[in-house]
Amino acid sequence: FFRATELCALTGALEEMRLAVGTVVVAVAVAVTTTAAAAPSPPPTAGLTLARFDNTALTGVPLSTEVVGSVEAVPAGGSQPSSLLLTGRLAPPNPGRYGFNITFDPPLTFPSPLAYARVWVDDLQLYPRNTAAVSPLASAVAPLWLHFPPRAVDRRGEVLPAPGASPLGTYEIRLEYVCLAEGGCGNQTFSVRWASTFNPDGAPPAGGYHPIPPSALVPTQAPAEASRRAAAAERERGWGTWDHRSSLTWALLPEGFAVALGLTRRSTAAVLLGNITVQTDHPSVADPIIDPVLRVGPHSLDSAYTELTLSWTGGGPDAINISLRTTAGNAADRATRTGHATSTEAPPLTLSITVNNPTEVNVSDFAVLLCPTFSFGRGGRVSADSRGVGGTGYGLRATRLNLVAGAALPPQPQLGDSTHLAVALGGGPVAVSTDPADTGGSVKAKTEVARVKEAQTLDKYGESWRDVKDAVQTSLMWSLMYDPKRSLFAPSYAYSGNSSFSAYTVDGDVNEVIFEWDQSFAGYMFGLDSADLALSHLIAVVKAKTAAGFVPGMSDGTFKTRTSTQPPVTSKALREVVRRWGLARTRWAVELCVDDLYNWNTWMF
Repeated sequence: FFRATELCALTGALEEMRLAVGTVVVAVAVAVTTTAAAAPSPPPTAGLTLARFDNTALTGVPLSTEVVGSVEAVPAGGSQPSSLLLTGRLAPPNPGRYGFNITFDPPLTFPSPLAYARVWVDDLQLYPRNTAAVSPLASAVAPLWLHFPPRAVDRRGEVLPAPGASPLGTYEIRLEYVCLAEGGCGNQTFSVRWASTFNPDGAPPAGGYHPIPPSALVPTQAPAEASRRAAAAERERGWGTWDHRSSLTWALLPEGFAVALGLTRRSTAAVLLGNITVQTDHPSVADPIIDPVLRVGPHSLDSAYTELTLSWTGGGPDAINISLRTTAGNAADRATRTGHATSTEAPPLTLSITVNNPTEVNVSDFAVLLCPTFSFGRGGRVSADSRGVGGTGYGLRATRLNLVAGAALPPQPQLGDSTHLAVALGGGPVAVSTDPADTGGSVKAKTEVARVKEAQTLDKYGESWRDVKDAVQTSLMWSLMYDPKRSLFAPSYAYSGNSSFSAYTVDGDVNEVIFEWDQSFAGYMFGLDSADLALSHLIAVVKAKTAAGFVPGMSDGTFKTRTSTQPPVTSKALREVVRRWGLARTRWAVELCVDDLYNWNTWMF
């Protein structure tokens, strides 16, 4: 277990880094002083930064950016789908417990298919107050009171001694509002108020909540937080199997356009679509026959290559067995992005499907389904015809997957009026590509190049360890989930592909489960080859903290285990990632987490 002596070593590294940063700041200050005549006017020092976007993904160049000196009745609606982001820091005037109240006028229903909002203060989600499907458990409700400076608090509500802990400072506030309605969300406004008259029984303050004065608002993010958000923006791009509820769904970030693959057996009208994961592949006494059978293969860290096989009977006497291989050019997309949310065209994606047992089953009885949609609380329009499927995110680029090999079928009645493309499996391999100039042959060639390139990444581990590394990476990447609210990429540890402690809301803005112990080790394993994914994991674990100053064993939206934790191995994992990749590359993450880790260690020991 990771104890205080090792945390001191991590803190020592942080102090060295802070000293180094301080030297740089002094040098810059001297340089600015010598050229004061050319220096621009200083930015506002009071208020919060409000950015408005013409899309539902909070991405790209904002339509407008301003510093608002008040968070009273701030306009949030509009005449079209849009989003806004309010960021900055709170500067409490005195230590103590502070309560917060977030209101919308007219009231914002949760959940709603038209709009949603989330509010965090010091990474503690305060709105909505309850996102859980297991309500009304007390552990499902957001805290009413936060202690500033953050400290470990025992079960009696007493602050635990923490020698050397950071003094009162400034604390991040973040409000996201997304309007999904085609006609906009009207004249809706929001207000954020606070109170510092603590009620020990946990009730709201007797004197009510009051406007936050401009002097307590700082419009900039702390440098570590700015680095965190910049890393998240870079990571949240391109194609991937981000929806852990289905290993057959490919989603494009940041717009959230997704294509779910499925199968149908025409003679039985059976449909296999959605909630298809390795986790559903477990026999039981009641159902000893596994159907479907999903076997996952290699999955690149950047999703450049994936491979799986799927077997399914579709209610018939025999099962079809198919292989699905994909290639994605996410690296090129990230290198060419300029200014706005995305480059002009979506990054390349190819999907190829082949039947592995054509002589053992009536292949012509089966068809592949391509179903376009939008996911992760993002909005847009989708389409499908005999040549492919597509989608356009509100205010963002249009994306289209073209059928370049295979024969399209008429819309399948068993899917009702859902937008989809059905492709026959009896006429040879099926291939789909974002490039309409591709052919079945060119997709096959691209796939083979990507497969060989991914296999070569294992060579450095030698014969003794390459299969182990392959197995570890495969299991991590195929269970990777994305939660835009927490900028989270982490393996899903839900007990089945459908389980969640928080509801899958009608706006698509779902909460994903974080298990502290499991995902700390996952972050450690990712640290072998990907500093980015490792830090994403570990930061998400640490920032799932409770108002009592510890990281819970389980977190899912506002639902958390609020009276217990597991050994804080996250500190050890972070230290090892820092050792692997160097403090120069990871120090922002250490700065971001070290105070929370110290509070957690205090609470635990």
